[in-house]
Amino acid sequence: MQSDNIPTIGYSGRLTSYLSAFRFFKHARRIFQNGYDLYPTEMFKVPTMSKWQFVVGGGQLVEDLKKAGEEVSFHQGVVESGRFDYTIKSNIENSVYHLKVIRTKLVSFGPYCDDIHDECAAALQDLIPVKAGGWTGVPLWNTLQMLMARVSNRVFVGLPLCRDQGYLELCIGFAGNFMAAARLINLAPKFLHPIIGPLLSPYEQHRKSIAKYLGPIIKERLEMKEEHGTEWEGKPDDLVSWLVDEAQGIDAEVENLGMRILFVSFAAVHTTSMVMSHVLFDLAARPEYIEHLRQEAKEVTEAEGWSKSAIAKLYKIDSFIHESARYSGLGGVSMIRKIGDPNGFKFSNGITLPYGASVSVISDAMHHDATFYPDPYTFDGFRFYKIGKADLDQGNDTEFHVKHAFASLSTNWLLWGLGKHACPGRFFSAHEIRAAVAYILLNFDIKLEGGKRPENQWIAYTCLPDVNAHLLFKKRHSHENGKL
Repeated sequence: MQSDNIPTIGYSGRLTSYLSAFRFFKHARRIFQNGYDLYPTEMFKVPTMSKWQFVVGGGQLVEDLKKAGEEVSFHQGVVESGRFDYTIKSNIENSVYHLKVIRTKLVSFGPYCDDIHDECAAALQDLIPVKAGGWTGVPLWNTLQMLMARVSNRVFVGLPLCRDQGYLELCIGFAGNFMAAARLINLAPKFLHPIIGPLLSPYEQHRKSIAKYLGPIIKERLEMKEEHGTEWEGKPDDLVSWLVDEAQGIDAEVENLGMRILFVSFAAVHTTSMVMSHVLFDLAARPEYIEHLRQEAKEVTEAEGWSKSAIAKLYKIDSFIHESARYSGLGGVSMIRKIGDPNGFKFSNGITLPYGASVSVISDAMHHDATFYPDPYTFDGFRFYKIGKADLDQGNDTEFHVKHAFASLSTNWLLWGLGKHACPGRFFSAHEIRAAVAYILLNFDIKLEGGKRPENQWIAYTCLPDVNAHLLFKKRHSHENGKL
């Protein structure tokens, strides 16, 4: 195969490649960096236990993937990396109708901003019960997962379910269970997947919980749709209704709709929780930024409230979030794709990857490349604000958001992917994060426990915040009209 000639980082032999694949689990960041150093605009491959991962370093090859259509499938890349055939099932591997919903409702999310703010305030009051004058240690990862689960599900399933502890634990557990199962399955050689996949799958556990928490709601919406069509008086404007309106055939079965809701919730909650954890640890580690960002939040929200347009004006906060995500990131690669054309996919340099091959684009190493980010290993919370300030000074905030904001896209900023397959929920997620960070700044002081920022944890492709670390919170008195 032509792909055999693509350079390998590590061993490439039939048996010795498994040694490199084993090393990849703990040292993926170093392996990806090595590949990028050697082949910054070319392609290299890395052995994993179940497959070769082809990695694009940058340059024109990234543009090739950006312009590619369904012959290089984002969805099938996610299906394979998440082992949906064992972990989620529910026809999600074959049907992407939920993306249509996300591209419409979660891009024009202005009507839900009051609910987002209200749920953020209520959730933080429940989750961080600090007393005036004293510091309280909070398990940050668990707290932020619950916060973002409540805020997202206020829009997805509404009250009162978005505050039901059992349902929230299902949403959070769903993410952890299926990702852990997928990771373990992918660590095994492919020929073992049919044996270990069913043993590790959390599907039956999730199916039973769906019947308990989501089943009655979905059944009622399906009955109303059958009786009245897609428009009826008092119809809730939430994800359940949006999906019920679009679902056809087996996608409209109760269990499959419930699993789809959990999957969309996972996509919304997991990324925002990771980014938020990094941001708050970085803020506490760099307290010199806090008053600048707090003042921006105070000025904007007192003048304009918590609307979509107001939160979009938190340019300095957005810059700090952007820099935190650049500095720590979510993983070593982005844009994981699967070649879906039986004839393979030919890149502009003549390389053809075969059908079924997995390809991705380097991200962490690129986000630390001085060519694109001067002094890349120095954290500059105002990096993107300073770059985009000329546009803001000219009153061109649209240009700032397109080119420099956290939710922007470019061939050198790959958190959200590129092209037609870029994350459609990124604007909604960015709004949630900006709004939550602003609210925390206005209502709490924060500082590190022990005075040192917890180290990030790398597991294969993924960069996680320290999920066991605590952050100290102290209540402030000066904001939110006494709401917290």
